[in-house]
Amino acid sequence: MTREQGSYGPCFSLILVLMWGCHSGTGTVKYSEQIEKTEKIFDQWNKDDSPGCALGIVKDGILVYANGFGIANLEYVEPITSRSVFRIGSVSKQFTAACVLLLEEDGRLALDDDVRKYIPELPEYGQTVTLRHMLLHTSGLPEYLTLLYESGDFVDDLDYFSETEAVTALAKGPGSSFRAGEKYEYCNSNYFLLSVVVKRVAGMTLAEYAMKNIFQPLGMEHTHFHDDVTDIVKDRATGYGMGENGDWKIDETTLEIVGDGSVFTTIEDMYLWDQNLYRNRLGKGGQGLIDKMRTSGRLNNGELTDYGFGLSVDTYRGLPRIGHGGSWAGFRANYMRFPDQMFTVMVLCNLGSMTPGVLAEEVAAVWIGGSMDEE
Repeated sequence: MTREQGSYGPCFSLILVLMWGCHSGTGTVKYSEQIEKTEKIFDQWNKDDSPGCALGIVKDGILVYANGFGIANLEYVEPITSRSVFRIGSVSKQFTAACVLLLEEDGRLALDDDVRKYIPELPEYGQTVTLRHMLLHTSGLPEYLTLLYESGDFVDDLDYFSETEAVTALAKGPGSSFRAGEKYEYCNSNYFLLSVVVKRVAGMTLAEYAMKNIFQPLGMEHTHFHDDVTDIVKDRATGYGMGENGDWKIDETTLEIVGDGSVFTTIEDMYLWDQNLYRNRLGKGGQGLIDKMRTSGRLNNGELTDYGFGLSVDTYRGLPRIGHGGSWAGFRANYMRFPDQMFTVMVLCNLGSMTPGVLAEEVAAVWIGGSMDEE
């Protein structure tokens, strides 16, 4: 038996009544054509025996669509909704970057500081590796996950290791693989180490700092950095993968590492964050913080990269695009924003084989395809 959207009522969750014209029997739905096409994209997961996704669509500052397809917890057959809490993997990096920038705004650190000022146990790299290099993924630092794999102590994503063990692996690891600023190379070590910097500068964990300075001020009541696996999270979605026999298997992690990932959030909370990128209310309230996040990095030779501070910055079919993808264990996520069109797609999934970035592009094509170049 499939679970149709209508089973939750014609105005599910935060699908805004006045925008849709979905009040009491009018029969008019402003975006009915786009919605019908959008829901077909997710048809194969819109059933009560499969993991799936939560989907949010923001247009002109309004969350015009928020819905779930599939099941958040197969053991209790709990459907995914816009309030289901998902692990979002590397989509978390933008929140880590925002924390660093808020500390910079307060004068407690500088982006061109050497990382060893705050983490002196890191080796001498024969050069200065700055916080800016790390934010932009131009540091040349080795990947801490690779170092732990190679050590033989970390076999797969389900294995546990501590923050101290990860820092130690980097402290004992090889030097940088290229001159800082020479090229762009995505590396989780950068944002994991930034979480350590925040902790040492702020005197509180990244989870505590982000809660106090980002999530609470924006009203993101169901969002946090998950640095304690024993914490109970209401409405949490379980991560899944496919077993050898084609049956579903739980795919979760016991890791408490934060910075490069580990934010838990919902569609509704991500909407609040999305709107803050247009009109910043954090810190001193200026747009300077946001402008830094969404500005492409620049290499030593002057070439621009496709990455800002915790956000990818590129074009898709001729349109400027900002966002990030994320994956860890049985979770996949994508946040995709087209600022010139004031349009955003958010896809949060609890199945490791899903491709939310592709799904987000398909949704965007339905809603703003007329503004896009031909494929």
